[in-house]
Amino acid sequence: MKTRSTRSYQTEMPSKSVKERSEMAKTHCPNCDAAIAMDRPREGAIITCPKCAVELEIIRTDPFVVDFTMDWEMEDWEEEEMRM
Repeated sequence: MKTRSTRSYQTEMPSKSVKERSEMAKTHCPNCDAAIAMDRPREGAIITCPKCAVELEIIRTDPFVVDFTMDWEMEDWEEEEMRM
């Protein structure tokens, strides 16, 4: 005779459904290659990389693409000018 286990196994329910998670836009930071995921990216918005904290601009939403902000590029260029 088999007996049933009285253990109850609880699993955490994910906060979002599989469908919702798969719809998140994903890209990578051009500075540190960290993964970046957003629910609804908006072209032109400025975001911060969660790993290296560099400011990035969303330049396209489909596919989701980010790049350094114009301010960041200008600061980098000015630093190079001062070294010369």
